[in-house]
Amino acid sequence: MSYFVPLEIVADIVLDVLEHEFVPIGTYKIPGKNLKPSWSLIESLTLASRTFRQVALERWFRTLYIKSFTDLEYIDLMFPYLKAQWCRHLHCVQLDPSAICAWNLAGFKRLTSVRIDWFPINFTPTYNSPHIGSAFINMECPVKTVEVTGLRYPTPMSLNAFTAPFPHMTTLELESLRTWCGLCHTCTLVRFSFPTPTGFVYEGGLGLPVHYARILFSLESLQEVTITLPVIGSGAPSPGLSASANDNLWVGECDRCMSLMYEDDAFKNSWVERKRGITPMNVDEKLVYVRPPNLKKVQWKFWEFDPSKGPSEYSKEEVASDADLETEYPEDGGEGDGEEDEFEGPGIV
Repeated sequence: MSYFVPLEIVADIVLDVLEHEFVPIGTYKIPGKNLKPSWSLIESLTLASRTFRQVALERWFRTLYIKSFTDLEYIDLMFPYLKAQWCRHLHCVQLDPSAICAWNLAGFKRLTSVRIDWFPINFTPTYNSPHIGSAFINMECPVKTVEVTGLRYPTPMSLNAFTAPFPHMTTLELESLRTWCGLCHTCTLVRFSFPTPTGFVYEGGLGLPVHYARILFSLESLQEVTITLPVIGSGAPSPGLSASANDNLWVGECDRCMSLMYEDDAFKNSWVERKRGITPMNVDEKLVYVRPPNLKKVQWKFWEFDPSKGPSEYSKEEVASDADLETEYPEDGGEGDGEEDEFEGPGIV
């Protein structure tokens, strides 16, 4: 007696195996890390028959891991259905600082999320107009979740480059080495006086740096933003800020600015009002916080940078000094010593 297993059940089994493969704690946000399970889990099924191979490949490529924007041009030749039918989640890795170009997402019809891991020191695109200032072009579907990981300098211009291509985005996750200080208008390492806070949560559309809020204001579907940052040791005293207090609505200000400027109560009160969307007297409206229309939650998360506990996505040299303008970086982009081996292997997985 022969038994027939419907292809729908086979497909569900394959998907369940792939989605429930164990991922070690702490690897999820490591820039460049391929989180897909081992191909060996389903390899035997792809060899069983042409039909099973089609089913397995479709489930395997629901998530696409890719390390070069040029590989996007050749996917259709190898897997004609990947862009239009299979892929739901795209994980891009920008490694080469000498070859920064827009990732062309033409042909992807069913994407729901995009993650990009950014290794170059700066966002300096080499392509020509009309796409200057955009990390992605030719979106053909309403992506809902965008993750940007590994940014060294998260300037408002960089933020715009990674978010503007996704007008239907509802969730943004930003993981970076530095934060944007709205007082000195620079990207700085995060330093808190002890005891350090573990995070902040804001409701009602508040909680972004003022410049970020203006960049994201056009995203009418945006509902949640999460910003994750390393804390690099102890900083200058920050009035009203501790593990149990956030009196002045911290949204990325550096410890040096807070220590110096918050001594002036009039300035401090005016600055806090601006972060709440209130326009103080004699202040231009362009300098006041504007709530993105449907933003409900902003979450700041912090983790302790401790090189003694093992390898980190950021090198010790990168966090050795907060004198950003004086920091010297190696020509290869300063991505740490000995980390290159982590990313050897196929560029499309």
